[in-house]
Amino acid sequence: SSGESLSARAPNGANGARLGCEWQLQRPEDERVLQRWIDHAQVRQRLGQRSGRRAGQDATAGVAVAGPGA
Repeated sequence: SSGESLSARAPNGANGARLGCEWQLQRPEDERVLQRWIDHAQVRQRLGQRSGRRAGQDATAGVAVAGPGA
């Protein structure tokens, strides 16, 4: 035992544990397929973040504010 702790702090301050994995790829093309999947997942995540921000902006863009005497 190296004396390292397995516990970690999660972003919300809760205690958690770290988990890792290792890919045992059998064929060279497996690595390319995995990398392509990771790239597409990252693109989908970025697109989802953009659409979420855009939806919040769109929701406030069409709001009319009534002034005095309206």
